[in-house]
Amino acid sequence: MRLDNRPAFEAALASRGVKLGGSVGQHDTIYVHRDEPIERQGTEGHIALRLRREGDRTIFTCKKQCSNESDKIEHETVVESREEMDKILRELGWIVFVEVKKERHKGKVGEYEVCLDEVAGLGSFAELEKICADDANPVAIQKELLDIMEELGVPRENRQHFGYDRLMLRKNSKD
Repeated sequence: MRLDNRPAFEAALASRGVKLGGSVGQHDTIYVHRDEPIERQGTEGHIALRLRREGDRTIFTCKKQCSNESDKIEHETVVESREEMDKILRELGWIVFVEVKKERHKGKVGEYEVCLDEVAGLGSFAELEKICADDANPVAIQKELLDIMEELGVPRENRQHFGYDRLMLRKNSKD
């Protein structure tokens, strides 16, 4: 969710006893398959791959779109060489879709993970995530998450219906 007032959000978290961790720089490279039509991206069943550089480690993630942009199945693993993994993905027909750079602070709000992000070129955002079973009701969970964000002072209309990758691509196409 886009943050209009980051200090107020941080104060709301602090009032709940949430301690945010130190800043971690993340550089994400998102890949899509070259044979997949652009209109398929972001729809149910769409798969995107990501290489994330975080400090001195690289994490490879596969995300499969479920019912909507916020409902995904994810699989992750640490890879030894970002450069070699990039070459493998390109050999398999995956192309760079967009790159996203951000500074992230993480904390816990009860059973939820909160991420406070400063995304280069996009601004301040907060993400609230709940890990749940694959068969959980995504509509009910999203309502629950939106209710908590509202309690923290972030209005529902600040909800972003796209991930940073798609927001960045939209921004870059307007520039």
